[in-house]
Amino acid sequence: MNSKICILIFLVAAVAIATSEKFCPPPRDPSPCNLRSKWNDCCKQSDCRSFDICCSEPCGNVCRRATDKPTTGVAFRDGDYCVEGWED
Repeated sequence: MNSKICILIFLVAAVAIATSEKFCPPPRDPSPCNLRSKWNDCCKQSDCRSFDICCSEPCGNVCRRATDKPTTGVAFRDGDYCVEGWED
């Protein structure tokens, strides 16, 4: 019986962690990009490692370590137009 309760608690905790919302940290440099083109490291959330999130920054999308609290950072939305690498 105890093992069933432990397994249930583990499953509930795993679901809570998996469904918790992730936020982008503030941009490293929030000033407008002065480059002619943007460089995108990611174009969907699955392009980043498990604890990272694809964030839109002034000079392109980058994978950043996710935070659990809202900030001024903006997450890239899967499905929005994006080209990996240089984008004019």
